[in-house]
Amino acid sequence: WLELMGAEPQTKCEYWPPRTIARGMSGEDVLIWQALMRARGYDCPAEGVFEEKTLEATLSFQKSRGISADGIPGPITWREGLRI
Repeated sequence: WLELMGAEPQTKCEYWPPRTIARGMSGEDVLIWQALMRARGYDCPAEGVFEEKTLEATLSFQKSRGISADGIPGPITWREGLRI
């Protein structure tokens, strides 16, 4: 809508839509994923680095949603994580 009015959005998210993330990666999207996991009650740090606890939380989340549990938040896992 802002672009139609000739205005630029004030903020742009570098990682939207989210990229597939995995162990060893870092960034704003990892931090968002960790925040989603924490909000859903998983023991997950919110540091922006995908490490062992994030992997464990992701695997548990995927299993709880009937998603192939590979520990990698790809498009299907992101969609489920963002679902209300």
